Parts: sequence; structure tokens; C-alpha cells
Amino acid sequence: MEDSFVRAASAKNAVAVFFTTVPRLSDDQVASLLPSLIAEESQRASRFVFAKDRELYITAHALLRFCLSAAACEPQRKFKVGEYGKPELDPPFGESPLHFNLSHTNGLAACALSHGHAVGVDVEEINRQIDFDAVARSVFAPEEQQLLARSLPDERAETFFRLWVLKESFIKGIGRGLGLPLEDIAFRLDPLSLTVAASIGEHSVDWQMLELVPTSTHRLALAVKRIAQADLTVTSLEIPVFKLIEWSKDPAARSKQS
Repeated sequence: MEDSFVRAASAKNAVAVFFTTVPRLSDDQVASLLPSLIAEESQRASRFVFAKDRELYITAHALLRFCLSAAACEPQRKFKVGEYGKPELDPPFGESPLHFNLSHTNGLAACALSHGHAVGVDVEEINRQIDFDAVARSVFAPEEQQLLARSLPDERAETFFRLWVLKESFIKGIGRGLGLPLEDIAFRLDPLSLTVAASIGEHSVDWQMLELVPTSTHRLALAVKRIAQADLTVTSLEIPVFKLIEWSKDPAARSKQS
């Protein structure tokens, strides 16, 4: 495994964001990725009706296993589900427990890792057809709806999905599920800022937010809970799907901690 991946995944007071673009894969490529998954993941993958969804799920979880290995954690380690459904390592790993979060959308998967800091990551494909106004009325704060309404026609999709991935990553970072009142979480763009109502039980100054543009058709947002309001170093690295395949096909690489 390359040193850059290991350094990023193992660094203290830092966050690593790994992402993989996911093209349509051949049957042989999909079969090559499967050995990196644990049994429960393979079983779930087999239940997908559409091949494209199955390929995306398998690639995303192969990425997660690769990232755990880069962080010197046993890549076949199992998970437990927290009170609100957020996956956690079982048992925990490291003196400063390793936190992770996984997200995938059509054509892209991303995984965030941090030692001792809760993290949330979300990715979305931005060229999908969505009724932006209808969705905004149900989940956006009033100031976010106004921001979307003021957007120029050719900027509406970009504005919508930037707000959407920011909100999703923050919710995933908190780990309390979609039952939260989403209208009580408000983002401003350019410059990026966060306002959180007291009902959420979090303070905006405790959270570091970051936006990334991994491809021209995808947007990514990261939320990480800071300590003492000090920004963490964030490293983003692309893991080509061929590298995941090579790693998955190598039993020695998958069986050892890096």
C-alpha cells in the first residue's frame, strides 16, 4: 500500500477523505472486489436487483476496507450500529478511537477517517433531475430556501446540491439520523458558515465543514467535530478502482495491518 494512503489514514488531529470514481465494471472486476468484503456485505450485495447498484455498493465497501487497512486497522473488522443507526467499529480501534463514514452515489464513493473525531461525509451526483423547490421546502431552512431562490437558473443545481451535501454530512457526523428537524440546520455559502438551533444539541463552532469537487458532476461535503475549536488538517486522495481491485485480489495485503 502506498505511503501517502497510510500517512493520511493514520495521522492524528487530521481527517482523510478517500474517494473512488465508479465506472461500469465487468463481471470479472466485480468478482475481484468481492474478497475484500465481509460476509454480511457480500450477502447484502447479492440482494441488489440492478447490477449498477450492486457494483456501486461493492466498490464503496471495498474502498472502506482499503481505508481501514491504510489506518492499520484489521480490514475485515465488523461493525456495530449506534443508537441512531450510524455504523461504528466493533470493537473500537486505537487509543483515540478510529471514526469512519461512508457515502456513495451514482459514479462515486467516498470514505472519511479520523482518529478521535466524529466524521460525516456525503456525496451527490449533481446532474440529476430533481424538483429543487419542492425538496427545499421540506428540508431547507428559510435562509437556504432564499439562497436557492436567488440563484441564477444555471446555478440552481450547484447551489441545491452544495447545500444538500453539507446538511447530509453534518447529520451523518452527529450520527442521530434523519429524524432531526433539518430546517434547524442552516448553511450559508461563499463564505461557508453554519448555524445550528439549540434544539439540535450541537454548537456550530465545534464543527469543521469542508466542500470538495471530486469530479465535474459530483459534489462532496465533510463534517468533522473539532476539539478546542482548532481546525484539523484534511487530506483528500483519489483511490482508482484498479488499485482497489489489485488490493482485493492480494490475500497477503488484505490479511495484514499496514
